[in-house]
Amino acid sequence: QMCIRDRSEGEAQSVSPIGQRIFAYTAGMSASARAVRARCDHLVATIDATAARVPAPQILSLACGHLHEASLSASVQAGKVGRYLAVDQDAISLSEVDRRFPQSRITTLNAAVKDVLKGNVELGTFDLIYCAGLYDYLPDPIATKLTTVLMGLLRDEGHLLIGNFVANFATAAYMEAFMEWRLICRGDAAMAQLTSNVPSQQIANQSVYQDETGDIVYLEAVHA
Repeated sequence: QMCIRDRSEGEAQSVSPIGQRIFAYTAGMSASARAVRARCDHLVATIDATAARVPAPQILSLACGHLHEASLSASVQAGKVGRYLAVDQDAISLSEVDRRFPQSRITTLNAAVKDVLKGNVELGTFDLIYCAGLYDYLPDPIATKLTTVLMGLLRDEGHLLIGNFVANFATAAYMEAFMEWRLICRGDAAMAQLTSNVPSQQIANQSVYQDETGDIVYLEAVHA
């Protein structure tokens, strides 16, 4: 979600006073907006922890968007991350990643979830795979199959991190009523079930936890 400080002066002036107040709440003060910002911080911490655990780790961000977390990661900025693959089906988002990270170890790949599921793209293996907002749009059968595929791309002791909005998150009604923006939400039990088809010998451990706002739930699974 866009932060208030990211708006240009022209954009701010073009919005009515009530529109500005709505924006200030939905994109600034609401639990949902705070959860999205906290999610970015969590990704940064996870990336840096991976770089501390594994020399020059291999990292995959699936449905990467603009990859904001990479610009905030101390390990990325210090060149401590090895191959960092940013995958998205939106070529415009990937062009922004390329623009923001020139001459870095971050590489982009234009591919959709179906390409990953069908094995149409060669991704390699990774020490960390994460999906920030992707699973909010995946029905259970696809989400479960994708989780199985991603676990198979992890190296020994590699981590998979998946985030998902919970039902009745703070701005759900507003998004559905005024923006026609509907997410596929999950609770703790549904997140735990995402690994139900992963061979048990592949999983060293897994945990499900919610962020401090209670709007986003995470699944973290570690490859054996």
